[in-house]
Amino acid sequence: MEQSFSSARIYSIKKDILDCGRIVCEQEGSGLCFTCGSVVCTPKEQEAIIRQSKTGVKLYQKFMNQKSELDNRKENSISNDEKLKSALEHRDKLLEYDRTVEKRTKVIDDENDYFQIDSKWLDEKERKILKKKKEELDEIMYNRQKKNFTFDFAGRKIVEEKPNFNIDVDDLLKSDTSIFECQDASTFDIPSDLRLVYQDDSNSNGYMQCSVKEENKRLNIRIQDKDLQEMSDDGYCLSLHQPYASLLVAGIKGHEGRVWYTSYRGRLWIHSAGKVPTKQDIEELENMYRHIRGNCEFPKTYPHGCLLGCVDLVDCLPQDEYKIQYPDGEIASPYVFICENAKELSIKFPMKGKHKIFKLDSNIHHAAKKTLLKKI
Repeated sequence: MEQSFSSARIYSIKKDILDCGRIVCEQEGSGLCFTCGSVVCTPKEQEAIIRQSKTGVKLYQKFMNQKSELDNRKENSISNDEKLKSALEHRDKLLEYDRTVEKRTKVIDDENDYFQIDSKWLDEKERKILKKKKEELDEIMYNRQKKNFTFDFAGRKIVEEKPNFNIDVDDLLKSDTSIFECQDASTFDIPSDLRLVYQDDSNSNGYMQCSVKEENKRLNIRIQDKDLQEMSDDGYCLSLHQPYASLLVAGIKGHEGRVWYTSYRGRLWIHSAGKVPTKQDIEELENMYRHIRGNCEFPKTYPHGCLLGCVDLVDCLPQDEYKIQYPDGEIASPYVFICENAKELSIKFPMKGKHKIFKLDSNIHHAAKKTLLKKI
């Protein structure tokens, strides 16, 4: 007689199940194996079931009921496993979201690349930090005595290691970009109550013959006529993130939102910022304008860090006026640029953007205008 040492007690073995390898002792009694569902019974009980006696029929029905209960437990277990799997996937998704939140929410602003050390908006501490950093970079750049070289014996070449001059101003000053001012002060916006209406001539007491130099000064007087302003092209440019920039020069997006007002009217060149758009951002914006404009042809590519084309800036409306004139408008910013006559360049010119509206480099501006004329 074989024995089973179960819970420190000795029992006789009832059956050794071949399907799952489990050993069943007499104390467990007859029934279905809770592991594999095989029938466990004595030879006498098995003979009664085969003869279909009353005892055998009752025993068979008992086994079938146990099998039904076991199947139900397995189905519930599978359902619980699916819910557990779904919960674990959701947990992992939240953990991944929390882990990458800093990377996803980081603002890439081209304004960080342009600042003045002697800006009047910087306090004394920030001015000292930037000045010290500039001295360190100048020392590295102009010091010809200290140089690092990499000797590549396999490739038989010597490579000079150049220092990295990219400065993360946010990390340097631990502050926002509002402390930096634009390089070109002429692009500052002037409040409506301070806008120029006329220019007083200080030498109006008598006739004075104008020299050639004074004649040239007259050319710099601000244009007061709105129609003349809209006809002008002084090379002013606005930097936008993708995919907004390409949709604007393609004529799909006609309105652009900003938190600041501008009095400028006329041709406005559009530059795409350095941030690379994600596929999700492009699809979401295209779906939105597909719903607004209907089936329209979207750009095939969304290049970044280059001059894309131009539009005519015909108006800059506050949000309350914008809602009156364009009740179905999609822009919710405090000020809205109304753009028309979008033109896309056939050749994209790589360049860096600046804050707000800035003037293009004269060479890039001239080349862009020639490219537009060739396209026409």
